[in-house]
Amino acid sequence: MLGSPSDIRLIDMVHTLKSIDGVSDLSHVHFWQMQEHENALGAHLVIKEAKLSQVDTIREAVISKISADYKIGHFTLVT
Repeated sequence: MLGSPSDIRLIDMVHTLKSIDGVSDLSHVHFWQMQEHENALGAHLVIKEAKLSQVDTIREAVISKISADYKIGHFTLVT
């Protein structure tokens, strides 16, 4: 583990996560670089009132957005 990647601002990533439809908040956010070229994110997502069937869709939206915008390849997301 190499520490947090210096080229990504965590606060920007948090704002991006909170802007995803279905996410109302998040806590326990951990962001680090696992190897030289692999970033990782661990977070507890607070989901807006939703049906259980929507939670997976919201998680997939989070993964898709964060992967594309911040090049993160490893996720541990708890809802």
